[in-house]
Amino acid sequence: MENPRSSHCPVIRPGPALGCNFCWNTIDGHGRILRRKTKYHCPECQTNLCIVPCFQEYHERLNNEQEAATSSTTTSATNTATRPQNNALPSSSNNTSSHNNGSNNQSQENRVNSQTSRHYGKTES
Repeated sequence: MENPRSSHCPVIRPGPALGCNFCWNTIDGHGRILRRKTKYHCPECQTNLCIVPCFQEYHERLNNEQEAATSSTTTSATNTATRPQNNALPSSSNNTSSHNNGSNNQSQENRVNSQTSRHYGKTES
């Protein structure tokens, strides 16, 4: 089999409907928060998923992430194998790092400030 995820099939789970692990609390194209519940799940992944479109999209994303992880590990392994080991740093690199500290501190402060701003929902003020 070329794609091992193609054998995954949705199954009805006993008990009450639970929130979909893929789309629960996401925002759709119209800005609405999705809170869909489902009785279906993927027994191989042990994940509650809506049949359409979450089941297919979840497995496609999972497959893409696994392919990206395997390709990045193989490329990093080949890069480290072919890269010469040079432990000596030129003296000019020490001078440039002291000049960049001011700009790095400013960019870190900007990231912290952007993370502290909170977006309010429709019912909050």
